[in-house]
Amino acid sequence: MADLVSDIKARLSIEDVVSSYIPLKRIGRNFKALCPFHNEKTPSFIVSPEKQIAYCFGCHAGGDMFKFIELIENVDFVDAMKILAERAGLDWRSYNIKSYEKEASKSEKDILYAIHDAAAEYFSKNLWDTNDGKKVLKYLYSRGLNDQIIREFNIGYAPDINDGLIDYLIGKGFQKSVLIKSGLVSVKDVAGEAILDKFRQRLMFPIDDIQGKIIAFGGRALADNQEPKYLNSPETDIYHKSSVLYGLSHAKKFIKEAGFVLIVEGYMDYLACYQAEIRNIVAVSGTALTGEHVRIIKRLTNNAVLSFDNDAAGFEAAKRAFIALQEHEISVKLLKIPFGKDPADAVKKDSEKFKHAISEARPFFEAYLSDCDNRFNLKQESGILAFLRECLELLNAIKNNILQDIAIRSVANKLGVKESKIYDEIAKYKTEIKPSQYDENRLPSDREHRSVVKMSAQDMLLSMLFIYPELFQSIGNRISEEDFDDEAKSLYKTFVDQYNNICASESKADAVIADKLDSESGRKHAAFLSLYAETKYEHSKPDDIKKDFEQVLKHIINEKISRRKDFLKKCIREAEKEGKIHECRSLLAELQQLCSK
Repeated sequence: MADLVSDIKARLSIEDVVSSYIPLKRIGRNFKALCPFHNEKTPSFIVSPEKQIAYCFGCHAGGDMFKFIELIENVDFVDAMKILAERAGLDWRSYNIKSYEKEASKSEKDILYAIHDAAAEYFSKNLWDTNDGKKVLKYLYSRGLNDQIIREFNIGYAPDINDGLIDYLIGKGFQKSVLIKSGLVSVKDVAGEAILDKFRQRLMFPIDDIQGKIIAFGGRALADNQEPKYLNSPETDIYHKSSVLYGLSHAKKFIKEAGFVLIVEGYMDYLACYQAEIRNIVAVSGTALTGEHVRIIKRLTNNAVLSFDNDAAGFEAAKRAFIALQEHEISVKLLKIPFGKDPADAVKKDSEKFKHAISEARPFFEAYLSDCDNRFNLKQESGILAFLRECLELLNAIKNNILQDIAIRSVANKLGVKESKIYDEIAKYKTEIKPSQYDENRLPSDREHRSVVKMSAQDMLLSMLFIYPELFQSIGNRISEEDFDDEAKSLYKTFVDQYNNICASESKADAVIADKLDSESGRKHAAFLSLYAETKYEHSKPDDIKKDFEQVLKHIINEKISRRKDFLKKCIREAEKEGKIHECRSLLAELQQLCSK
């Protein structure tokens, strides 16, 4: 029977997979890029077509194409395999993938996914099959939505019943303890014994992750004076609102095809546009655009059009979104809604005019300056100062020096002052803003990013030996495998044992070593280390390589001596306490000898 993993590898290459997310630059036989898993200014992410791996030597994240997809899409191996199968034009359903799935019982996350699927089924039945639901359907029709879009996005209705969903889910076999963790119920007492449905008398919008799995719900109030108007699921093990954009699972293909994303605020804005065949669209849905949102968008496009509500709050949200998008130098345009209070209203009135307005959207800063006369009296000092306070925050957010210079020139012309004065004000603004405020403006990722870890001297030495095995001759008896830690010890021992075979073989040292290693982690470690030296020393002179190797070797020897000194000092203290004079003298003599080196 055909193997899906092998067939995927036969059709896709690591460089093609990675380049669909981040831009790659060829450096010799490999590619380099800024790491997508941590913030950096100097590229340390290497993609090797020869080894078919991608690895960051800053945060040490990476692996083969399957591991890369797991990390970048935040999915498990099976879902990564399905994603790559679709890209390779393979139908994963025709393969036997059970061997790749966990044999153990379902994880808690799997149960949470199942609960959300069942909840969506419950809400959908209440919308289509009850009298109250039919009234809600009339509301949806009045907003311009048709049956097809309502069914495609699984919109539902939560009736005004305290335990309707709870009874439905318990009837499906789900435990109360997991229902509480799902965020779909509210707990009335500390012990968690009394629970009730979280969503009642609400229009329900299922929220999908990027793979299309339901992970949360948004509920719009249907009763008069019902608060809050919009109620979202709380954070759970499967839902992190700062990294979820509504509708992305449907829109990602269209965003890539169109070359830009339309960003709107609410569920109805999204659905109205999608129904009108504006499908390169996402909605932020009740939260500000975060750093993680921007990273997701950046993987799909470098261009965004903002279309928020046609009021002061909508304009303020657009400004915050512009600042967030600038952190990753995404080109931003602002769509002035030609009529209506929001995109949903405008699309309902005339979808073709709205589509035309999208094509006519102006660069954000140009649109911002053209509107400032309506909001500021620039003939008065107070108006100028208010304009500057707002404008400086936006100018400071622009990361591209050329684009910032153009924007500064426009502001200077608007105020009739020299450009140097605007630069002075920006410099003063940077010193006056609080660090916490500046961090908020930069909107770093809300997920926990990997920290940068320096490569150890042991790994450095191994990496050089794997590519330049002839350097081993200069080691002699200065170090042994006992001077290495954990996995590095196993790799060094294997290298020493296989040294003669390496010298006689036409294969590279890392290939010979990988063939002799028992653990998959050891083979991957060897591949990453050889990739490091291969990339770093590709254009180096032999003498420079030898010089670096000797420095690394001396560092390991010094670490060895330092450890021995610490051990001797400890032994001397113990010998002194026990009155062992001869042993103490012997230990002191060895310590003095080491200190003299």
